[in-house]
Amino acid sequence: MDDNFRHDFDMDNSDNASDTELPTDTVTTLFAERAQTECAEQASIQDGASDALAESDSVMPATDDSKTDEAAERKRIAARRARRGAAEAVKIALFVALLTVGCRLTIPMVPVPFTLQTLFTCMAGCFLSPLSAFLSQLIYVLMGLVGIPVFTTGGGFAYVLQPTFGFLLFMPALAWSVSVLIRQSRRIKRKPLRIAYEHAVCISLGMIHLVLGTLYYLALAKWYLHSTVTVSKAFYSCCVIFLPSAAIKAIVSATLYEALGKRLKVRAPNS
Repeated sequence: MDDNFRHDFDMDNSDNASDTELPTDTVTTLFAERAQTECAEQASIQDGASDALAESDSVMPATDDSKTDEAAERKRIAARRARRGAAEAVKIALFVALLTVGCRLTIPMVPVPFTLQTLFTCMAGCFLSPLSAFLSQLIYVLMGLVGIPVFTTGGGFAYVLQPTFGFLLFMPALAWSVSVLIRQSRRIKRKPLRIAYEHAVCISLGMIHLVLGTLYYLALAKWYLHSTVTVSKAFYSCCVIFLPSAAIKAIVSATLYEALGKRLKVRAPNS
């Protein structure tokens, strides 16, 4: 009886133990699934990091390329400005030389000789920018005042007391005014009107230049030389008799500008 009872009790205990413990295959499967999940998570993290690195690598070359293009564009602009400045300097030097030659081609007259200086002054206004035209005349006048013999009768600061210095003094203003006003002809589409406007600009400014030079001569004669010259005589000898030649010089300058302006790239392409 006792043996049978012990045997039944052992059988019950073995059954309860089997009910509470998991099989070995199930535990192994769970550990394998857990390991696969962790490996997949690590792989996804590594893939994300590699993608971010690849994106950063792809962005950096684009930034470097844009900086390179910007630097190259700046160099091209600087080179273009340097070439333009060199060309303007050559033009200024050319007109300074022309003015020096023009003062030597004279016809003696009293009190003001006839020269070709105003012709080259108007041409400088036509073919140079306003600043370059002004500088070409200013450099010429300053060269004479410091003693270089580029004027009709020499040079030196004492030349300001010469009766003809007024015409030299207002040459920079004449060239600048011609350059500013004659470039307004780009807005005129009809060629006859444009030609008429260009000639009117050169002729009218040439006349104003004669009047200003005459006023300087009259003031110098009255207040420094204490001369008895009258206003009518001063205007006749310094202005009236030069009106035809001034008109011819202005017409030549405007005609050359109309004929050569586009070819020398001082006129707008659509004008």
